[in-house]
Order: sequence, then C-alpha cells, then structure tokens
Amino acid sequence: EFGLLITDYKTNKPKNFVANNFTKPMFRPFEKYPNTALGHYYVQLPLYGKLLLHMLKGTKYENIKLYGCVIVLVKEIGQYEEFRVPKSVQDTILEMDVKKYLTKK
Repeated sequence: EFGLLITDYKTNKPKNFVANNFTKPMFRPFEKYPNTALGHYYVQLPLYGKLLLHMLKGTKYENIKLYGCVIVLVKEIGQYEEFRVPKSVQDTILEMDVKKYLTKK
C-alpha cells in the first residue's frame, strides 16, 4: 500500500524556527505549539495534504493515506534539519471542518 508523504523545503533563518521569551502560543486548536515559522508550517503542510486528498475524491486514489509531513530547514551549504509534523496536528487538520475558519468579505 502506498500513500503520501508531503515534504516542504524552507530557507528561513534557523532562529525563526525557535521560540523565545516573546513568542506566544498559536490560536486554538494549536495552542500547544509556539507561534513561530515552524508552528505555522506544522499547520500548513497538513492543509496541503487535506486539499490534495479532497482533489483525489472520485478517482482511483480517493482512499490514499497521508502518512506524514516533513519540513526541511535548509541551512548552510550541505546542511539541513528535518522536522516531522506532529501526528496530533495532522489528525486535527484532517478531521476539522476548515470552512468554519474561513470568512467571506
């Protein structure tokens, strides 16, 4: 059985991935994660997965699984650091009704 593993390469400064004394938590339901670039990417990648899974409905791949999401922080030449999106974040995104969080102007 095969599935999806979403990987996104980021070139942020490493300090933007780390919480400091002034970092606040993200909004519900992700308040246990810091409001940093990394925290944002933790939410962003599963949203991409949710969108892709939605786009596959009605095709032979509609029951494919999203196995995980990985953020790769590209540092200096030849250096990188990987961050796996926590399963709890991924599951929350996959189960949530995203329409509740969208507003029309």
